[in-house]
Amino acid sequence: MISMIDRKAAAIVIIYSASVISLSIFLSGYGYTALVFYSSVFWIVLPLLIYAKIRNLIERRRNS
Repeated sequence: MISMIDRKAAAIVIIYSASVISLSIFLSGYGYTALVFYSSVFWIVLPLLIYAKIRNLIERRRNS
């Protein structure tokens, strides 16, 4: 069963990922396809790091 911590962190990451995807589509329309392509690995790793950070913060706040 998914805990509330996972739901909150996942919701934030989904919103972030959607905004990044829409930004990359917007930029690719203006000829920045190479920039979006090269930074795609960064955009995949970053939400995972943010997810872990948010999850730790929520967990720490709950424990204190």
